[in-house]
Amino acid sequence: MIPPLKSISIEVSSVCNLSCKMCIPHRPGAKSRIDQPPFINPDLFFSIVNQISQWSIVSPQFQGEPLMHPSFLTLCEYLNSKRIIFGFTTNGMLMDEVVTKELSRMDYFNSVIFSLDGFSKRTFESIRIGSNFERILSNIDYFLAYGKRPVGINFVIMEENKNELDDFVYHWLRKNVTVSSAIVANEEGLPTRLYWGDSVRRTPCILESTIILTDGTVIPCCRDHKYQMKMGNVKNQKLWDIWIGVNYKRLRDFQNQRKWSEIYPCSDCMTWMCDSKEITPRTIKMNGNIFCRQYPFWAQYVKGYSW
Repeated sequence: MIPPLKSISIEVSSVCNLSCKMCIPHRPGAKSRIDQPPFINPDLFFSIVNQISQWSIVSPQFQGEPLMHPSFLTLCEYLNSKRIIFGFTTNGMLMDEVVTKELSRMDYFNSVIFSLDGFSKRTFESIRIGSNFERILSNIDYFLAYGKRPVGINFVIMEENKNELDDFVYHWLRKNVTVSSAIVANEEGLPTRLYWGDSVRRTPCILESTIILTDGTVIPCCRDHKYQMKMGNVKNQKLWDIWIGVNYKRLRDFQNQRKWSEIYPCSDCMTWMCDSKEITPRTIKMNGNIFCRQYPFWAQYVKGYSW
């Protein structure tokens, strides 16, 4: 049986206004980026959205900064007009008052995640090269006051910032946002280490989601940052035809048979553990009634024990 397509990422912008140290495609001197148009053509975006079920959730983003698209709000308006739930991740530099107000009046805009990687200005700006610490904090505070949508804050743990993690968690939890952390990737896109997970049973992980690039190419997984597994292109194929087609069937067969070593990008992936439904997270008590719900590759933090 073919599973429903529940989660769709549409890369509206393949470019970014920052050069973060841990970002594979955009870090200083990055060589892994495969050429893509900087922005998706709005007409292509509209044609994709017209094929998407209202039961799907769309993220208008992938490896670039979505707010750089010159028509980003127009694209979001179209999702909203089709009653499709959407949310996205941003570095926050362009999430100004105008953008916040426009998004906040859209009924189907669901949430936003801000990527931050430091508690102090010095650490933050040394990792997120080209950023402005004060501007981003101001943008987030304005969104928290006006946006009236769930907010997540994500912290990528590196040697440069790991000593700031606790202060970071306590600060943002006091503002009633969701806080999560992940472990930095290396040059090949693999995490530098895992919290734990040697005994975790691997399960199929990409059965309900897909990614569409700015040129219309469909790839199955965010680990394929070099875009080597092309499933089809929505410029000349219907999205559903790609989803039920031979390339996706082959991938599902390999995953369902646990033949991880026989297919890319599964063969060198470690972050599949983000999606395994058989993982029971570990709960760790921190100071100040803060609890960390830890998975092999990432963790979430909350005030009080609420799981």
